[in-house]
Amino acid sequence: LQMIRESRAESGLASVGINRLCPELAEASQKIGNTHPGLIAVVSEYAELVKEPLETMDVTSLWAVGAGLLANCEAYSPGNLKGVMAAPLEPDHFALLQQCAALHGAFILGFARGRELTEKSDHSRLSPDILDKIIPAAKELLALWYKKAALVEEQTRNFFGAIEAGLIEPSWTSARASYAAYAVTRNALIAVGQALNKFHNVASTVVGNIALYQVDPGFTQTTLWLQFMVQQAPNIAMFCEPFPELKTWLPAMVKLVQSDQPVLRSKPKT
Repeated sequence: LQMIRESRAESGLASVGINRLCPELAEASQKIGNTHPGLIAVVSEYAELVKEPLETMDVTSLWAVGAGLLANCEAYSPGNLKGVMAAPLEPDHFALLQQCAALHGAFILGFARGRELTEKSDHSRLSPDILDKIIPAAKELLALWYKKAALVEEQTRNFFGAIEAGLIEPSWTSARASYAAYAVTRNALIAVGQALNKFHNVASTVVGNIALYQVDPGFTQTTLWLQFMVQQAPNIAMFCEPFPELKTWLPAMVKLVQSDQPVLRSKPKT
């Protein structure tokens, strides 16, 4: 109990420090946003998440975006700049990034969920070989979701953009940022697959078809998501390849909803 109390106290102190430094880091990063767009995406999203009260904070999202913050700090350190296809940061700017990354470690480990996620990522069964295979596809999908305003609302798009920007050289293959990208991409694909599955099941009835049409007029959103899944089939297949459940289920789900094309093209009769 004493360890938990001390951990929470340290987390509270770290929260104060992060909230003091984040605006300075965001302002410094904004000035070089054109040359370092990935960095500003991570810093901006982290600054928004960390402002929430401790009692209602989204610890999972904070952990995931924080992994990108740590990855950027490591990548822009003087010893690793050879692997970064971007100009180095000014010393004062890098010092701010370094301080925020250090405080993030103390902050996130003050939460039970933060400690759980850290332990899971450190003991993940995802081997470097598997990550080598799936992260390029995950990076591509996350970047597309970040850009698709017609499909994804702004807050979620910013989150996707921050996760994608965390996958930075030179060491993303072993960084927690790659685990975060895997988990976020997997969960997003599962959510889309479940939504399409629900559409297929409900649209098969007259009452359900009418109800869905009222929620999604013209089945616009459903059609856009189906088109996205079909167009990105190679990336999705690449990501799902090491995982039998996803590999079997998602392509089958897309084919099933494709069979609903007459429903998607027609207005239900009332």
